[in-house]
Amino acid sequence: MIQDIKLNINKIDGDLKTLFENVFISEKTDRNKYFFSISANKMFLFEGCKKRVEVKVNIDFENLKTNIVKWNYSLNPLTESAETIERVSYVNSIANDIYDIACNRKMVKEYFDSLEAHVDLILENEDISFEKAGADVLATIMDVCKKYGTYENAVANIQPDGGYVILTSANVMPMSDKFRIEKELLATEKVAYVSFDDAKKEIKITL
Repeated sequence: MIQDIKLNINKIDGDLKTLFENVFISEKTDRNKYFFSISANKMFLFEGCKKRVEVKVNIDFENLKTNIVKWNYSLNPLTESAETIERVSYVNSIANDIYDIACNRKMVKEYFDSLEAHVDLILENEDISFEKAGADVLATIMDVCKKYGTYENAVANIQPDGGYVILTSANVMPMSDKFRIEKELLATEKVAYVSFDDAKKEIKITL
């Protein structure tokens, strides 16, 4: 029986690592109950915005003795006391079922709303000090723009001699907000030009 548990958890671990970027499995106890705690995460693209989604799963040792596994996952991985949902899967398909939870957002909306949006910072050199400087420039731009709207997507190409940041807005901005954004961005040392494309709901910031 112990051998079956080891084989099954190793199978699940291997399958999860083909689907997620990071997988962590640990053995835990709660009173006389022994279980595996699994955390798997990956960057997903939702509505043009990249977010790192985590799924937290618990599987009792006893439930790993057969090919059919009873398990549960948290509806909000950020909250220890969050409600859990019980599932049953075959050992060969449990990894895909866990991936489906993240991919199809089968957790509470509040969890996904709280996740930080990520953007691609494209750099042509490997200078760590400049990479941090580029990230700081991007953070400043995002802070200014977020005052006046919600952005569904951001693409950045920041290099030592210039570059650009393109933000896609949820809505066309009123002229007053455009004026304020342009004024605040041009007041920073790095921004050279700001343009607005109402057709694409984009702001292009040239550095």
